[in-house]
Amino acid sequence: GCKAIDSDVPPSHFLNCFLSSCPVPHPHQAADEEPHLPAYVPANNNRIRRLHRGNITPILPRHRQHEWANLTPKSLWSQIKFELKSYYDWELQATDAYNFYTTGQSKIQQGFLKDGYELISEALNLLNNVYGAMHPEIAQCLRMLARLNYIMGEHAEAMAYQQKAVLMSERVNGIGSSIYYHTNMVQQTHLALYCFANNQVSTALKLLYRARYLALLVCGENHPEIALLDSNISLILHAVGEYELSLRFLEKARDLNKKYYGDKSLKVAVSFHLVARTQSCMGDFRAALNNEKETYAIYKQQLGESHEKTRESSDCLRHLTTQAVVLQKKMNELYTGKGSAAMPPIQIQPPSMGSVLDMLNVINGILFVQISQQDIENFKAEIEKRQLKDSSPAPLEEKTENENREEQRDKILSETAEKNKFTSMNFEIPDERDLILMEIQRKAEYSSSRKRNS
Repeated sequence: GCKAIDSDVPPSHFLNCFLSSCPVPHPHQAADEEPHLPAYVPANNNRIRRLHRGNITPILPRHRQHEWANLTPKSLWSQIKFELKSYYDWELQATDAYNFYTTGQSKIQQGFLKDGYELISEALNLLNNVYGAMHPEIAQCLRMLARLNYIMGEHAEAMAYQQKAVLMSERVNGIGSSIYYHTNMVQQTHLALYCFANNQVSTALKLLYRARYLALLVCGENHPEIALLDSNISLILHAVGEYELSLRFLEKARDLNKKYYGDKSLKVAVSFHLVARTQSCMGDFRAALNNEKETYAIYKQQLGESHEKTRESSDCLRHLTTQAVVLQKKMNELYTGKGSAAMPPIQIQPPSMGSVLDMLNVINGILFVQISQQDIENFKAEIEKRQLKDSSPAPLEEKTENENREEQRDKILSETAEKNKFTSMNFEIPDERDLILMEIQRKAEYSSSRKRNS
């Protein structure tokens, strides 16, 4: 229904409707195409027969010559779904994939990581069948599988899935769009974390520098995202012994956190602690002591003296004070000529990769809440006491049903303890105060329940 010179336009328009994400593609049509269109020739005309004998394409009616230009992605996929249902009795499975994904998320929130992992893997398989190799929802499934693998200790698998997610995000979002910059900034940060967990330190640093460059393009120097990225970069530099460069990034992150979260924020307390830890490794105990005092003051005001974080900061202050006193005494002896010429050994413990990785998890909002066997036993005992208190004499059949329910409960608890070491997870950047206050509330409730039972 078009000239030979424009024969590539209809197939291109069809492929745009079939493959692209544009809602309404506009096909290109030559300006002089309409005047050259022949008039409608009836199908029973002798000329049509002569054209068929000469292998010449017959002329379509005028109202059908531009029918292909009215095709849209919505109408095309509606036709495809109709044909699938009528001919093959088969429907697209995107809805099933969504149900698998949401059910998997629910299982993860309940602590059943393995079950959630299997459901999201099934959602990924269905999405691959529906959309093909490239789609934003496929990238989302890959990111979730990467995080689950990381939580369950499969760091190599986490890195492989996250690398696929980053590459796919670049393809489907396009380079240069605002979605590309923000999405890749976050995903490259996660990939850097997984690379560091696999001892690929140089690769992790390159990814973080790239993510920081993207963040500068999007939001500039003064933004909370820059503070988070600088904290990540400083921790990895701290792990490899680059203390001076690490300190520069930490001080920048501390100032930004104070600006956006306030002087008494728990994020600011963490920043002060990281600065103090780096300064102590450099031998500057006086400056480290001043920064750790700020950390202790914030924890004491926000959490109280008896909180675990406050006690840890107090122990750190005691250690720094001891080191500073020993160093000052030796320096005074050197000045007065009473001591030997040798400086005292400074007790600096280099950070382990594990401790740096734990801190990276904290500042990126990946929290591990470990359950001990004693906690499980206490939980089971508390449930049994409540059941005994609320129960009344019941027939034998009801007792059997209760016993079966208790056995099922015990099985779930044991499986959770053996298969899943962690009961809660959060992949977004949480507010530290809320998380710590929730922990305080949980411990207070447990403590009050023990007092009532005793």
